[in-house]
Amino acid sequence: MQSKGYEIIKNNFTVRGGEIDLITKQNNTLVFVEVKTRTSSSFGYGDESMNRLKKMHIHRAIQRYLRGEDSDYRIDLVEIQLEPDKKTLKTINHFEDIDYE
Repeated sequence: MQSKGYEIIKNNFTVRGGEIDLITKQNNTLVFVEVKTRTSSSFGYGDESMNRLKKMHIHRAIQRYLRGEDSDYRIDLVEIQLEPDKKTLKTINHFEDIDYE
């Protein structure tokens, strides 16, 4: 993320009822990043795990992080595919501005 110009603000922000893997900033926009790591597609790909309930939990955590402050933000998803040995990186996909409603 840093090599793409993102400033890392916080890792693993957790509140009751939600969690955000990375809170970053790109230009003047807060970017909340969900990171999904997989070694196989047996349980689906990372982007497929972003169901309605998961999005609701992320949105709840974002609102608690912002504490009512009006701020421009978006949600990104980073999908990491590892080889079955869990040590070798296969691919990284970065999905910007995913739908969070």
